[in-house]
Amino acid sequence: VLVVNDTSDVKSGTVNLVSQNSGYETNPEPVVSGKITDGTVTVGGGNAEWTYTTYGVVHAPVPTSPPTSPAIAKAVTGHLNGYCALLKSQEVECWGTNQFGLLGDGGTEPVSYVPVYVKGLAGVKSLVDNNGASWLVCAVLVTGRVECWGSNQSGMLGNGGTEAISDTPVAVRNVSDAQSVFTFENGTACAILTTGHVDCWGYNAQGQLGDGGFKSSGVPVAVHGISDATSLSGLETSTCALLGSGGVDCWGGSNYGELGDGGNEAYSNVPVAVRGITSAKGLSGNGATYCAVLASGGVDCWGYGVGATGNGLGGVESDGPVAIRGVTGAKSIATAS
Repeated sequence: VLVVNDTSDVKSGTVNLVSQNSGYETNPEPVVSGKITDGTVTVGGGNAEWTYTTYGVVHAPVPTSPPTSPAIAKAVTGHLNGYCALLKSQEVECWGTNQFGLLGDGGTEPVSYVPVYVKGLAGVKSLVDNNGASWLVCAVLVTGRVECWGSNQSGMLGNGGTEAISDTPVAVRNVSDAQSVFTFENGTACAILTTGHVDCWGYNAQGQLGDGGFKSSGVPVAVHGISDATSLSGLETSTCALLGSGGVDCWGGSNYGELGDGGNEAYSNVPVAVRGITSAKGLSGNGATYCAVLASGGVDCWGYGVGATGNGLGGVESDGPVAIRGVTGAKSIATAS
């Protein structure tokens, strides 16, 4: 886990890895250093977070000297016991575990304690917004295409292939105008297109693809009725889209009211509108609960354990949004597991 508490620039050459013997460590000790080969990297600083030396995961770095040039790394995303960084050169480096081929370099090493270049990947605009799918990494290219590497469970690579994993990037089929890409713990990946439409691929047992069916797909399919998506968030069996209109639409499983439409359905394989949300500016989900920050500065939540959503009702499920007590000036929202 990498928590951004403040911003620290690390001079080219040094990032610290930390030890983990058992349980959690609030003050891990650096035991080995790795290298960012292309210059400086800007990542979270401040409080250190525990991790595992076994997988070579980098913890919040300690500056070795004041930065002398702009940060080379433009973004960092996490996966299963590791990280990938988007460089200013529009290339990607990854480090940590190589389970499922997550390093993307085509190598057979089980772990890399230093960043390695993802093979054949260039012209990258953005990295995946990882919503719990720790076994897959995807990148959006400046051309609008999407390439992914890692596990192909339920067709999550999106290339239509039958391989179990890919240790180098493969092109997601039929996507040429992606704006952003997301992966979810519900076994799907989705791309928001420049048109505002959404394409998804992967697991579909509870309608997670939103295409009206229940058949998993190894190639992208269009989510029904979504034409102005600005962001996505996903949970274990469901996905929600933040819309340009200020609404939120959800689809997939609704064991605890995650669809937020006030209905008692167990799932929906097409998007349904979250009841009463018309001015959402941000969206986040965790466990089986979604929360939206509103234009008014309020926050509404729905799903499992409404007590966790701060409305004072205790551990009750809600199939529609409830307001968080006392929150009036929120500008953004994030959830933590």
